[in-house]
Amino acid sequence: MEERLAVNQEVAGSNPARGAMKSVIRSLTRKLASSFELEKFKEKCNVKGCESQPEMVATISIFNPAHGKREIASIYICRSHVSEVKKFVEKYKKSFKGFIVDLEIKQMGR
Repeated sequence: MEERLAVNQEVAGSNPARGAMKSVIRSLTRKLASSFELEKFKEKCNVKGCESQPEMVATISIFNPAHGKREIASIYICRSHVSEVKKFVEKYKKSFKGFIVDLEIKQMGR
């Protein structure tokens, strides 16, 4: 057990929890990139195949009691795709031990 802890500390620096945070961010970012077209930015809805103008911005964050809340991505969506982003967050909400995936959706200010 001590050997395993030492390896985790080497990988994560002096704080093993920080390494866990980076791992969760990396994993969630990959899942986001495979589910949405993030390269469209604010130009078009970020849902794959949609060419509509975005009306809403969905901010996906993770929360951990030790580190607080950290924003991971902003996804720009049209009204018809709000449910898809909600489904994505529900799917991963409690997938990462010790972390909670959170969602905030706001109307875009134009």
